[in-house]
Amino acid sequence: MPFVNAWFLGLLPLAALPIIIHMIHRQKFPILDFSTLLFFDRSRKYNVFRLRLRHVLLMILRIAIVLLVVLAFSRFSFSGLGFGDKQQGVMLVLDGSYSMKRAFGNETLFEFAKKQALSGIDELEPGAAVGVVVNTAPPQVLALPTSEHEAVKKVIESLEQFYGRSSSWKAVDLAQNALENVRSSSREVVVLTDLQRESWSGQTLSQRERESSHSTIPIRFISLRPPTSGNVAIARVDVQQAPITIGRAARFSLVIRNFSEKPVKSLRITAGTGPIEKNRDAPGESLQLEVPSNGTAKVNFYFTFSIPGHQEIWFQLADDALAADNEWVETVSVQDTLPVLLLGSKPVEDEKAPETDELFYLSIALSHAGRSGNISLVISDTGQLAKMGLYGYNCVFLASVKDLGDKEVNLIRQYVSRGGGLVIFPGQGTDEESLTRLFAADKSGSIMPVNVEGLVRESSRIAKADFHESVLGTSISSILSQQLKGISYKLHYRYSVREDSLQSTRTLAVFYDGTPAMIETRYGLGRCVLFAGGCGLPASDIQFRAIFPTLMQALALQLAQPVRSRSNDVGPGEYFVAWFEEAEQPKKLRVTGPGDSSHSVEIRVGESEYSMAFNRTDLPGGFQVRAVFEEDEEAETIVEAFAVNTGDEDSNLRSASADEIKKVLPDAVVSLTLLNTPDLLSELLVTDRRELMRILLILVLGIVVVENILSWITK
Repeated sequence: MPFVNAWFLGLLPLAALPIIIHMIHRQKFPILDFSTLLFFDRSRKYNVFRLRLRHVLLMILRIAIVLLVVLAFSRFSFSGLGFGDKQQGVMLVLDGSYSMKRAFGNETLFEFAKKQALSGIDELEPGAAVGVVVNTAPPQVLALPTSEHEAVKKVIESLEQFYGRSSSWKAVDLAQNALENVRSSSREVVVLTDLQRESWSGQTLSQRERESSHSTIPIRFISLRPPTSGNVAIARVDVQQAPITIGRAARFSLVIRNFSEKPVKSLRITAGTGPIEKNRDAPGESLQLEVPSNGTAKVNFYFTFSIPGHQEIWFQLADDALAADNEWVETVSVQDTLPVLLLGSKPVEDEKAPETDELFYLSIALSHAGRSGNISLVISDTGQLAKMGLYGYNCVFLASVKDLGDKEVNLIRQYVSRGGGLVIFPGQGTDEESLTRLFAADKSGSIMPVNVEGLVRESSRIAKADFHESVLGTSISSILSQQLKGISYKLHYRYSVREDSLQSTRTLAVFYDGTPAMIETRYGLGRCVLFAGGCGLPASDIQFRAIFPTLMQALALQLAQPVRSRSNDVGPGEYFVAWFEEAEQPKKLRVTGPGDSSHSVEIRVGESEYSMAFNRTDLPGGFQVRAVFEEDEEAETIVEAFAVNTGDEDSNLRSASADEIKKVLPDAVVSLTLLNTPDLLSELLVTDRRELMRILLILVLGIVVVENILSWITK
């Protein structure tokens, strides 16, 4: 039988007061001798017995009053009861998302939230159950409800702020679920958060999750709100030229967002190359711009590289309310030259004819790009494909589809699936059988999920073209794409896209009859672009259009960038997954990141490649995948690089309102306490419920009433 205020038990001897008072007031009557008792009432003996019984009952009631008052104020409770302060259950939800990095007094919001949680646990009554949940994605229960308060405090003290996405409502649901096993009528979830709207709006919890919530367990939000919420962030960085080669300026387009109600004037942006930790004080470029209130601004930076390899670029804004989104790191792969292979074959009857076939026009267009875009062009016959292979080329142009057996088709499929780019012009010398074999589906799908419906020998013109959602969207503007309109094909193949295909397929251009003229698809880690016909005479006049060299150069540059990982810019907390060819398989892999962090990575060997998956992306900055190929483990080679940056949806520091919170869980008991100064709240986790104490005091009142009634009726 535990007691909250055990020192009150020292007053228990006061229960002897009624006995002492009773003994003091006992009346002793003198004994008198009478000659006869005939004149006295015989009922007097009964009245004396009733008087003594009255005194005993009153004494017992008064002793009970003293005992119950002492027990009530000592906060007495039974462990098996479902009420009482000692059975309190509290789950703390700590918001560790990076918006909690904002300053709050002399510390961050997250540091203050930890301090407030520790202070609240110190005020808890012995035996009260307390646990901790953090809103990572997915949320984590760091401590189940327990009366071991010191152990819970150590968990909170060791907790570090994470950088990944938050799952706030799921964390609350998990906390409520943990309290289901606590038998108490005094259970509560207490959330310490900055209540960032992006994390706590009604869109973050699905209807199914709402229905599964525990509406009987109340939720109390302690909203930590600094005086200012204005924030400017780097929302996105787009690399306009990919891949990047040495000596050619690459354009980086920055999108800056202003989440403040006031415009930002003379915002200074600095940029540089190399690790930001080492080069922050030596920027390569800087400029100033104005960002409208609640708006965006775009700015371009240009970098020219002199050495090949993986390079790190960084951009930085001046510090504001949230410094975490003022830095952006981009990693790029700089190549010496871009190796492109042009495969084709000349029909025998045209060997003495002038150069008017696909090989001639494509070589002219791509060679011109070689002078400005560092394209290294190799021309070969399709019949040599099986002997030479496709390893080492970033993009392949197949000018005629001819004499493709199973071996050649498998080579092309493997090449594309591992990240290669393929452009197909079914021009002179193409045979439909090879074309159909190339487009046949395997277990991974099809290079081009289309059906070849035959050769069309009549003039057809392109009606419209749209590269908006294509990989070419960053290179071919809408004005240039209109130049494809009206291009004539006198000889082309008719295609139809397979409806059952699950691949990402886009029709980029169509003829006036609605059939595809240009198709783009994703296959494995690479991409393919298919034209309806060739680019030689007399099949088409596309090679004479001004857009032709621009389009061919864009195809070579954009398709050459391998898609062997999900993204070069990995979101916080996400996996970075990459595939490599088996010929490059190293003995060891490790990933180095910001702050000189280094982690070994498991190599997953496949049939013809190896892969890796890395998930320790909880720090912002640039990461490098390093491989050891030789016996000398000191000789490392950088085989891949990626960056981790914030998203602009997490940079909006506006707080959710009480109405927005209640809309998420309309059936739950939700309360909101605002805290905009760094002053610790007292009795944060102490419940105001006093069920047993109230019962005892009511019982005392009842005994007093009974005593008075008994005294009155026994007079």
